[in-house]
Amino acid sequence: MSIPILPADTGPIRQAYTLTYSPSVKGFPSFYSYIPEQIQGMNQYLYTFSNAELYVHNSNNTDRCTFYDVFTPMSVWSVFNPEPTMTKVFKTIVLDSNDNWGFTARADLESGNIDSEYFELKEGDYFAFIRGIDSVPVLETELPLRSSQGVGAVSTVDIADPANVILTYPANTLSSMISIGDLIYFLSGGVYTLCGVITSISKKVLTAGVETSRLTIDTTTGLGGSTAVVATDYTFFIKNAIAESHGLRGYYMDFIIENDNTDKVEIFVVESDIFKSYP
Repeated sequence: MSIPILPADTGPIRQAYTLTYSPSVKGFPSFYSYIPEQIQGMNQYLYTFSNAELYVHNSNNTDRCTFYDVFTPMSVWSVFNPEPTMTKVFKTIVLDSNDNWGFTARADLESGNIDSEYFELKEGDYFAFIRGIDSVPVLETELPLRSSQGVGAVSTVDIADPANVILTYPANTLSSMISIGDLIYFLSGGVYTLCGVITSISKKVLTAGVETSRLTIDTTTGLGGSTAVVATDYTFFIKNAIAESHGLRGYYMDFIIENDNTDKVEIFVVESDIFKSYP
């Protein structure tokens, strides 16, 4: 007997399962990620019906993870939760596997991921640093965790060319930390708005004997930039979350690894370099 069930949304994914009942053990020993119309184990094989067609499982005549002619990537979900009352930094992921996997994680303070191509094979294991998720525009809850820094109030704004909006500041305003490619936000009426991407930085501009600093902003990059910035608006910049990643912080980190290989793949251990977070 099979019963489709839907678990609570407690992890990175929400997925329907099939729960099977075995009369011999008088219990529910197995979960399956597909939903058949009927399921039956017989002569050491598993058979299911779908759309009035009979399927035999665990066969070598088709690609792995292919059910009812539809391929679904294999996935494993788990959680790291050592010393649950201590805020920790989850720095790296090591996979004891014969293939690299995609990795998505959620801590209680922030989220991150690792693309499968980021993993490097070192001494028989796949190793990678956990990257943050670069939300654009940045979420308000992420601001305390992102590499952001104030620039100051804008003196003048030139929006004649939306692809080259020029923000002018008093001399010596621009920090040495600001870089081309950073995102500029402006604060107006208590609301922060993405202006665009920095394409040029001029720390010393002399005009009519007056020294100023300038930023050139591209608001047309497809990220939702705005030319509504005006003089006296406060501005700040944010670094790319992926490039500036330091791992994930939180009490715990639940994660899912996913692999789209159609051949045999083995995973033995998932490890993480974890240490105490010092604010």
